[in-house]
Amino acid sequence: MSNAQLEMFKLSRDMDAGVTIGIIGSAIGSDQKIVNGIKEQLSKNPRFEIASHSFNHQVNLSLADEEISIDKTDKKIQEIFGVKPKVFIPPENYFNTGTIPILKKHGYTHLSSSNAVEIPPPFVNTDFYHFDVAAYTGLLDPQTNRWTTIPPDVIMEQINDSLFDNGYAVVMMRPNDFSNYENGSYVNVVNQTKFDELKSIINEIKSKGYLLTPIGKIDKYETEKFQNTIPIVIDDRNKSADKNCNCVAFKIDNVQDFWINDVQNEVIDTFSTHDAPVTISVIGKFFGTDPKVVDFIKQKIKDNDDISVAIRGWKLADHSSYGLPEQSDSIRKTSEQISAILGVKSNMFSIPFGKFNEDTLTAMNDNNISYLSGMVATDNPDFKSKPFHVSETSSLMSLLEEDPFYKGTIADKFSSKIDAQQNQYHYTLVSMQPSDFAMRDDSGQIINQINKERIEQLTELIGYLKGQKIQIVSIYDLPQKVTFEKYPDWIKRIYDWNAQGMITDSDLDNAIKHLVSRKIIIPF
Repeated sequence: MSNAQLEMFKLSRDMDAGVTIGIIGSAIGSDQKIVNGIKEQLSKNPRFEIASHSFNHQVNLSLADEEISIDKTDKKIQEIFGVKPKVFIPPENYFNTGTIPILKKHGYTHLSSSNAVEIPPPFVNTDFYHFDVAAYTGLLDPQTNRWTTIPPDVIMEQINDSLFDNGYAVVMMRPNDFSNYENGSYVNVVNQTKFDELKSIINEIKSKGYLLTPIGKIDKYETEKFQNTIPIVIDDRNKSADKNCNCVAFKIDNVQDFWINDVQNEVIDTFSTHDAPVTISVIGKFFGTDPKVVDFIKQKIKDNDDISVAIRGWKLADHSSYGLPEQSDSIRKTSEQISAILGVKSNMFSIPFGKFNEDTLTAMNDNNISYLSGMVATDNPDFKSKPFHVSETSSLMSLLEEDPFYKGTIADKFSSKIDAQQNQYHYTLVSMQPSDFAMRDDSGQIINQINKERIEQLTELIGYLKGQKIQIVSIYDLPQKVTFEKYPDWIKRIYDWNAQGMITDSDLDNAIKHLVSRKIIIPF
C-alpha cells in the first residue's frame, strides 16, 4: 500500500497539516519510493515527523528484548534518514511501566498509544509526554480481518471531545483506511473517496483555527502558537455581534437530592454571598425529597438571590439516544417537577454530555423551552435561532487547574482563558458540577465534604471578574447581552417575551419596526 502512504505524505505537505509516521525498523529501506518520499518530506515539510513503531511489531517482549528492539529501530532510522526519533508508538498499543525508563534512556520524550488501554497523565510540563489517540480513521474487525472506516462526522466528534477535555487530539490513520479492498484483500490502489473525506476533515479543523501539528510538537505551544488560535465564525444572522459583551455566566449542573448535599449548598451559597447570578440544572427523577437541598434552594429563590433553574432531564443520560417521545417526556416531567417543588418555570434545557439531535429541538419546542445549553465542542453558539443555543465555553476546572498552555499564576491563566473566550465567542459561560468541590476518601471516592481550596479559588475568580468590571450575568441574559448590547433593558424584555412564546415573531418584528420608524431606537 505504498501509493496510499505516498498520498498521505503529499496531503500533509499540500494542506500544511502536521503528521507523525510510525516506522517499523525491519520493514523500512527496501522500497526506494517510500524512502525517497519520506526524505523529501523531511527536507521540505517542517510538520512531518518520524516516530519509532518498534523493530518488528512484536509484543509481550522481555524488557531486555524491548530495549534491543528500540535500539535497532533507532539505528535503522538514523542510517536511512539521518534523524533520531523522539516519539514512540507502541506496537498494538502494548507497553508497561518498564518501557518508559527504556525510552527515556534512549532519548525519547513522547509516547502515543490508545487511550482505551492507558489513561495519560495530566498534560503538565514534564520530560516525558503521553499524547494518546482520541480518534481513528478505521478500526479492525477481528471477524473479517478487514478495517472498517469511520465516518467523518464521528471522527470530528471524537476530535472535538478530546480538544474540549484535553486541549489536543491525536488521530490515528493507517494506509489500509485509504486503499481499495478487492477480492478479499487490500490492493495498492488509492481509495480517493477516503482521501476526499480526510481532506474535508482537515478543512473543517482548519476552519476552526486549530493547529495541525505532529505529536512531538504538541507541547511546543509557544513556538507553534498552539493556544488562542481559534477564531469565531459569525454568520449573517449574527453580524450585530461585533463586540464582546464583557460578561460571564455560571452554571452548576446535576443538582440532586442527598448526593453531597452539603457541598451543593456551599457552592450555590458562594454565588449568592458574592451577589453573583448562577443557573442550576436539576435531574428531575432525583430532586424533591431532600429537605436540606430543597428548602435551601427555595429560600435562595425567595430571597431573590438571582438563582435560575434549568432542566437537566429526568435522568442523566444522552438524550440523543432517545426517540422523540422519550425526550419530550424527560423534559416535560423535569419541568413539572421543578415547577411543583420550587414554584418556578424553567425555560432552559442543559443537555447532558453536550449531545442532542433534531428530536431534541422538537421536544423542546413542544414543551416551550427556549434556551438550549450544550458545549462549544459539539454545538456552535447561536443567539438568533430558536431555541437560543447558549453553549458553555469552559468548565470551571479547565479555568482553575494547572495548564501548560498558559503562563503565570492561576489568576493569570484564567484571565487569559476568559479573554480568549470573549474574543472567540463574545461571551463566557462556565459550567461546573458539585463534585468539583467535594473531597475524596483514601479510595478516591467522592464524599460529602467541602474542598475549601476549590471554594476559595471560585471566590477568587468571582472577585477577579468584579475587580475587572466584567459583568456576571444570568445565562438567560447572554443572547441579549451579546446580540443587542446597544439596546436598553426594556427592549431586551421584548425579546425575552418572544423567546418565551408570549409574543409572536410577527409581533416582535412589528414592534421593532414601529420603534425604528419613530427613531426611538436606531439599528446598528
